[in-house]
Amino acid sequence: MKTSIIYTTLLTPLIAASYAPFSVSPLTTHEPNGDPDGQVNYYHINFTVSSTNDASGSTSAICTKTWSDNAWTQPQAYSVNVPSGSWMACSPSTYSFQLYPYFSIGNFTLGVQQNFTDASNGTQTLASGSTQITNTTSTSPSLTCTINPNTVTYVQHASGDCSLPNTTTSSSSKDSSPSGGPPQISIPITTSAPAPGPCAATTVNTTFLVSADLSSSPPNSTLYVAGSIPALGAWDPDHAIELSPTSSTGSSSSSTGWPTFSGAVDMAAGTYVEYKYLMKDATGDVAWECCENRVYTVPAGTCGEGEAGGDPDTYRG
Repeated sequence: MKTSIIYTTLLTPLIAASYAPFSVSPLTTHEPNGDPDGQVNYYHINFTVSSTNDASGSTSAICTKTWSDNAWTQPQAYSVNVPSGSWMACSPSTYSFQLYPYFSIGNFTLGVQQNFTDASNGTQTLASGSTQITNTTSTSPSLTCTINPNTVTYVQHASGDCSLPNTTTSSSSKDSSPSGGPPQISIPITTSAPAPGPCAATTVNTTFLVSADLSSSPPNSTLYVAGSIPALGAWDPDHAIELSPTSSTGSSSSSTGWPTFSGAVDMAAGTYVEYKYLMKDATGDVAWECCENRVYTVPAGTCGEGEAGGDPDTYRG
């Protein structure tokens, strides 16, 4: 598989500090076909990050993100709408991560951030670092990818999966795997600063933001979001959350040029939810968007507001 050249904006060092690097393992990336014609693609990344810098000892978090991408008219071999420019909460939210343009499942830059108590002085510290991860170099450990370029017309819309190999590899600057353990990607900490004051809201007002082309939809059609929990209607279209047109565009809607729609709902911090968007016409007929359920975990430790999806999601009509 050939992957696109990566141009990254690396984090600017603030304070040099001697902290242990982050360890990432396991890690998987996934690019399924949005529909049989490849007209809508979407991406998924999932990984576990751990650190020994907190005064309590070793800690870890699970980080995941799914976002819509690449209509069939966009032939790029990478994610056009990769959510970038902001930190996304892991679970627990003492960790967060960031992605950068350009992202392909076998070649991308990953940033990780942790809020922890410095054992040497007891202060809350916010530290971060980033590294490029790829399947095209001999640096260990590199990703192992399985790509199927024949599933759709455009090779760039091929489906595939990448992951860290299951076998322990030789040691290197990027391989922090213990002897006999699975390979781990090591991310050196390059920035650190005093952490801001904590927030501990138990309920998070979560905004769902989606861009959609309704030009060919029935007149007076309305977008909704429904999901796996009662706050999102428990998959019942009659209790779904109505979305309204908004002037907000998010960070990735410029590539589609479509209008955006949003709605907000209160959800308990730490809640895992699966959701999809749907459309109702004036007669009440319901049309669900295609493909796999979207997933989101309401972050804990926030100040009471959050945003689900790909900033914005793209409606998979």
